[in-house]
Amino acid sequence: MRSFSQIGLSAALVVFAGMLGACSSSGSSVAPTSVRLVNATTAAATSPVLDLSLSGTPAVTGITVGSASAYVSQNPSTYAASVTDETNTLSSGTPLTVNLGTGESYTIVAYTLGTTVAMGYLTDNLGIPSAGQSTVGFANFSVDAGPLDVYVLPQNTASVPAGVQPVFGGVTGQSLPVTEPAGNYTIIATKPNNPADIRFINESVNLAGGQAEVVAFTPTSGGGLVNGMLIVQGGTATSMAMNYARVRIAAELPTANTPVAATVGTTAVVASNAPYVGPYSLVPAGGPLTSITVATNTTVTPPTTTLTAGSDYTLVVYGSTPTAALFADDNGYPGNSVANIRVVNAAPSSGTVNLYLNATFTTSATYATTAAASSYVGITPSTSESISLVGSTVISLPSSTTNFVAGSVYSVFVYETGSGTAGFLVEDR
Repeated sequence: MRSFSQIGLSAALVVFAGMLGACSSSGSSVAPTSVRLVNATTAAATSPVLDLSLSGTPAVTGITVGSASAYVSQNPSTYAASVTDETNTLSSGTPLTVNLGTGESYTIVAYTLGTTVAMGYLTDNLGIPSAGQSTVGFANFSVDAGPLDVYVLPQNTASVPAGVQPVFGGVTGQSLPVTEPAGNYTIIATKPNNPADIRFINESVNLAGGQAEVVAFTPTSGGGLVNGMLIVQGGTATSMAMNYARVRIAAELPTANTPVAATVGTTAVVASNAPYVGPYSLVPAGGPLTSITVATNTTVTPPTTTLTAGSDYTLVVYGSTPTAALFADDNGYPGNSVANIRVVNAAPSSGTVNLYLNATFTTSATYATTAAASSYVGITPSTSESISLVGSTVISLPSSTTNFVAGSVYSVFVYETGSGTAGFLVEDR
């Protein structure tokens, strides 16, 4: 699913690079082209070392995480770029078609997409500013996160101030550059027209004088957030990992309107009243949830799971004696022709829960235990899909049909109401 989407992004970048970078020689001699590799991969317990080949011929070898190779000279042509991992952590992804123009320089950016290495590329043709200025562009390689609004703000700015406009809106592929006085800045990327929905933040990015650079955004494990990489044109590359996760609360308690709150360190997750799933909150990664409170006076033991940077989670608080469970969410883009769906069972009396679409049992959405989440299953989008849940008790849904949109992700939550068992559908992305 996602490899098809990546091909689409690569094609868009090829068009962009071809427009900006490809040129022809007016003489009999042809100026060579230059290309290099930046390793922007992320892997939990290892550090992939990457090699780059162009149409099967080795071009660059031994590039470690967070570093850029030197440029190597190539004949101008169209190549099939492929990247392999010497440490066998990530499998090779779909080759990327790169159009290397006469006399131009290019940077191929390799990044993690699931368990594979994916690629995009930049045309290194930004003008070099004066000593007191810095020129910066942005490249969004994350199909999962989708278009991003980008803000360049004063250093140590924790959020987008009211009324401030992005320097670029809805960035997909490579943006045009902007020139700023040299110095340290905060860079924030958000969902378009929603400055509170932060997908990337780094509060101290050094934009040095007399140089041009690109901030490249790459996918994370959860799909909603992005990592960053500061790539100096003709120079070094610096990783800017997104050191946050996102958590939302699914309050699945028998008594309606019961509030549930949680914290990670000193950061509060947006509270949710049963039965409801709240919005995602940006929280520090690297530790577990700190506290959970039901109805302002009942404490619940939080799960001990460490929140991984770049991941999305749903905290489910359920049952007549409130209990908490934490599930990892996959908000990655499922593709242009499918939607993804799963079921989260927070009903102790429901037993096994089966999801049926148009009276057909969806195998991946079967549950044997309470507080379990199924794997996601791809479904065909529909404007009027018949949906039903079958468990050991009758499970009611607000509607027997629903509209499933291509490229979206859904969760069906099952919970006890006090007088029975019910479920409801949430569009996660």
